[in-house]
Amino acid sequence: MPWIGEPEDGWRLRSLLAYAEQHRPRALVWADDQAPRHAGQRIDGQLTIPRLVLHPHRNVGLTMDDVHRVRSFIDEHATQRH
Repeated sequence: MPWIGEPEDGWRLRSLLAYAEQHRPRALVWADDQAPRHAGQRIDGQLTIPRLVLHPHRNVGLTMDDVHRVRSFIDEHATQRH
């Protein structure tokens, strides 16, 4: 996705929100060790779609528990397109 305002504080979240507003996904998963702690609330305030925000440990990355959370989220919010 195109970056907006890098390297100013909050550029990742602004970029994600702009991308989502333009492409209108049915749900959103964001895994970023540098995501702001309030990212979920900001997404909820701007978009009306289900979202999952993960903050993996920067020295570990995504764990299998994270992958299972994402899979469960996708299974819960996926719908078939016709």
